[in-house]
Amino acid sequence: MKKIILSVAAVFAFGFANAQEEAKSEAAYGFVKGDMYVEGGISVRSDDDSNSFSFNPKFGYMMTDQISVGGDLDLGSSKQDRIGALDPDMKSTSWGIGAFARYNFLELNDKRFVAYGEVGLGFSSTNVENDYIDPIPDSDDTTNGIKANVDLGMNYFITKNFAAVFTVANIISYNNENPENGDSRNSFSMDINLFNNPFAQAQFGLLYKF
Repeated sequence: MKKIILSVAAVFAFGFANAQEEAKSEAAYGFVKGDMYVEGGISVRSDDDSNSFSFNPKFGYMMTDQISVGGDLDLGSSKQDRIGALDPDMKSTSWGIGAFARYNFLELNDKRFVAYGEVGLGFSSTNVENDYIDPIPDSDDTTNGIKANVDLGMNYFITKNFAAVFTVANIISYNNENPENGDSRNSFSMDINLFNNPFAQAQFGLLYKF
């Protein structure tokens, strides 16, 4: 009797471990509740007269298998050398912080491909310095703003932890800008027509899930 009980227990333990392993394997790609991820992109451009740099990291936490929330940071700088006698040397630095919510609405190929919609809200600040040739006075202006957006994107998992990120459409965007030396400006755009060619203005980045 003891042998039978031990055999049944061993079979049960093996089956339970095997089921757990299969569940892990099925959830290896894509996202499940409790996952965290970091993603972002880096852009560096340089030519004879100008150079620019931007970095936009994000951190997200999966509240369910489909819904995640998180925060993002935007950092950037650029420099434009004087082109003409009346043009200035221009330097700009910018930063921004925001929050977002993301819904993964489509999963294909054992969750290697994940399409999502994202809603974001944030604050940004940009400082621009213009250095003119004397006697034209230099200028310095800071613009603060609030942004809101609805984006469409996708992730493709290259490995179980790394994925390529494609932001294929900025469907709706709103910006409110308040320059230090000027009137405030508001802008709103809706680009649903990008669905005709979703890669027309695609932005690329990398994601790491842990």
